[in-house]
Amino acid sequence: MIHRFGLVDEMWSFPLQVFALKLILVRPNSLTSALLGTVFLLRRVCRVFQSRVLFPIRISMRSDMYLLADLPTVFEGECVMPPVRILGVPVVQRGGIMDVSSITRLCLTGSHPISADISLVLSSSKISSKSHPTPIWVADFQRYASGKPSQCRYFTMSCDEGIEYQWVNGVERLELYNPGGYHPAMIDDLLDHGRYRIVDKLGFGGYSTIWLARDKQLNRYVAVKINISDHSRSRNECHILRKLASKQEAADLLPTILDDFEIQGPNGTHACYTISPAEGNLKEASFSRLFPIHVARALSAKLAIAVSLVHSQGYVHGDIHLRNALIRLPSSNDQLSIFHFREKFGEPETEPVVREDGKPLPLNIPAQVVVPFYLGKKAQDFTLDDARRLVLSDFGEAYAPATERRIERECNTPLAKRAPEALFEPDAPLSLPSDIWSLGTAIWEILGMKFIFSESETADEIIAQHIDVLGSQHFPSCWQKQWERSRNNKEADTAGSWMLPLRPTADREKWPPLEEAFEEFVQKYRRKRAEVVGAFDDDETRAILALMRSMLKFSPQDRVSIDEVLGSEWMVKWALPALDLKT
Repeated sequence: MIHRFGLVDEMWSFPLQVFALKLILVRPNSLTSALLGTVFLLRRVCRVFQSRVLFPIRISMRSDMYLLADLPTVFEGECVMPPVRILGVPVVQRGGIMDVSSITRLCLTGSHPISADISLVLSSSKISSKSHPTPIWVADFQRYASGKPSQCRYFTMSCDEGIEYQWVNGVERLELYNPGGYHPAMIDDLLDHGRYRIVDKLGFGGYSTIWLARDKQLNRYVAVKINISDHSRSRNECHILRKLASKQEAADLLPTILDDFEIQGPNGTHACYTISPAEGNLKEASFSRLFPIHVARALSAKLAIAVSLVHSQGYVHGDIHLRNALIRLPSSNDQLSIFHFREKFGEPETEPVVREDGKPLPLNIPAQVVVPFYLGKKAQDFTLDDARRLVLSDFGEAYAPATERRIERECNTPLAKRAPEALFEPDAPLSLPSDIWSLGTAIWEILGMKFIFSESETADEIIAQHIDVLGSQHFPSCWQKQWERSRNNKEADTAGSWMLPLRPTADREKWPPLEEAFEEFVQKYRRKRAEVVGAFDDDETRAILALMRSMLKFSPQDRVSIDEVLGSEWMVKWALPALDLKT
């Protein structure tokens, strides 16, 4: 029997309907049988669509790799399969057959349930069906039985130089370890004439890797951001943060630059700076979890106050989302030696970097890659003290409109958080209202379980969701005409670049209007756990929806300013007071 859920065991944090086929796991190899038994379901869903990206992968992967087909995921006795779509239409309706049974791989770890994702991926820029007639398959296995999941990785990736590496899940793009790219840092490396010793990896982005290090001079832990060598904006980020630090309140809202220096390596000269380390970001904390209601209010208020400081000094942040909302690591950990720190939080998790052809590695890539570790809590365990330690980070996209012109097509905010003018007015100046839109989506994500707009869709589908949720009557007529003309635009980039998106077909699944979306994506899950996380009453719901409508206006000039956000009924009556509550 096939059941349909909005969320299966609340493990899916993106707004997709999931089909679950109930299974009974009798013995270890029955999982293999279960997976292979579902192959017939995929024989009609695997198709390369003119080498274009089709659907983002659920697991952590490179941002430019997208899912074509996904084998059902098995966990806790259930097999679940998200619907696979091309331009918003289920792939099964497009036809196309591919046998996937030969690539099914499985790693059993005793009698515990295992999650197995087997996904066909193509890179939007590096790999084409012409250069790789045999599709690249990615398999990720994760055991959910233990507190710290064990993983078995079987990934392959391709580099510009033709070198193929076994690709490791959850780390930076290995092909960016080349001249102009990442510095090949490793655990226990010494930086800046021996002052900083690398302890572990905190994270990475498209332009940098971030490391936890011990500052021998100050006898404390710091986060070291090592930028790629050709990132022209890295020094600008440091300059902006230092300028913002002149405001007294900045120390409580933004990262404080402690030091900056350069390092030379095989891939060039890398600008680096150090800040106080974070224990994690809100995106990681909120995966499949809800913040307690008073904490969600306080987090929303603190994030809005941080944006207010940035805007008051004439800057656009340009990349507001929950991965850039960090929770500072308590300074009490500075008393721990590296040995005792690792004793408390665990040893670094490393994976060997291996070429597919077995040849020695080039000098510009590390021998081992480090998987970032997470020190933080789950969302439901957050306290008001945690909320007060929130800082808005990553100013790599920030700029001052008064002194610098940057246009909408240069906006690199994740597509689901990106203001619509970035698609319809690519040559217009990027401005403060784009931050307001992104802040609105971030606040929604803090409050609820499911995103207001899907993170797993193409640009055309995201715009369609904007219209579904906010109302077609508010969609600018000039944009509507552009969108109509784009139906035959074969060059539109569905991966979400600046080019105008293709209009989705009529049989796409519509999203609910704003009021219904709040009930379905936020309130429904809060009511299920009301005794733990709480739900919003009618008065607060009305105030939240009024704020969302004012922040998510289609036309940038119609959106409220950040001062008006902080002066809104919800902020004044509920969110801001939460910051002052006693823990």
